[in-house]
Amino acid sequence: MKKFIIISSSLILTLIITLYVAFLIFPHFVSLDKYKPDLQKLVKDYSKLNLYYSNAKLYTSPKLSAGIIIDDITLTLPDNSSLIKIPKAKIGLFLPSLLTLTVRTSEATIDKPLINLEIADGKQYKIVKVIEELINENNSKPKNEETEENTLPIDIEKIGIKIPSVNISNYNIIVKDTKTKHSLTLNGENLNLGYNSRKNIAKLKTKAILFSDDNVNISSDIDIVSSIPKIEKSDKEVDPEEKIELPFINIVDIYQKYDFKSNIVTKLRIKQTKQNNMSILSVILDAQ
Repeated sequence: MKKFIIISSSLILTLIITLYVAFLIFPHFVSLDKYKPDLQKLVKDYSKLNLYYSNAKLYTSPKLSAGIIIDDITLTLPDNSSLIKIPKAKIGLFLPSLLTLTVRTSEATIDKPLINLEIADGKQYKIVKVIEELINENNSKPKNEETEENTLPIDIEKIGIKIPSVNISNYNIIVKDTKTKHSLTLNGENLNLGYNSRKNIAKLKTKAILFSDDNVNISSDIDIVSSIPKIEKSDKEVDPEEKIELPFINIVDIYQKYDFKSNIVTKLRIKQTKQNNMSILSVILDAQ
């Protein structure tokens, strides 16, 4: 009996070590290049955006994390104007958390992202027009073309999402009015984001400067932790003939007219609690 236990334990240990080593070397035998056209088509079909990147590879870590590293990411609008450029992005998942029906990131970094938000003819943001088209196309689909009822063995709503930290370094967001040629630029060295769906909490921390054309308008140091209210599903039927038009605010024009100047230092905490079947928001603000 003792010999059987020793042999069984040795076999189980050998199997575990073999699987662990296989997990660590697995990315070296997988090439993501052959899936690139399929991924580009998927993004195009569902968002109308064009996706380009130079290299993508899988990675694993001894701490049972697995993820992907992508270089030179570019997203363009249907007219091929640039929307997002990211020299390098890396995201990893902590695999054991899946056993508790939780998708938890082990790391998430985005280096030097550049986001271009262009206003066409002074009427609407180009990306918003794309979103409007997607919404209206989806609303106009006959019911028999809609997505079939979810038949997955797991209820998607029961899966939690936990993102302890997304580190975005040296980011630039440019809002440009192509008609007047004026622009706003938000520039920051580091932006830290976090989210926990089970606790309905999100966080944001950054130091940034807002430029109107080449002039500094706002310097900010922001630290926010906030409860996220749950959005109830609407049972209202959508009229397929009704065209959705999202509101438009030309923030570039507003800054040109009023030339806001400010130095903002804010620490904000928003917590949602329930009392007698009522949701109560408590706010703690520390501002300078």
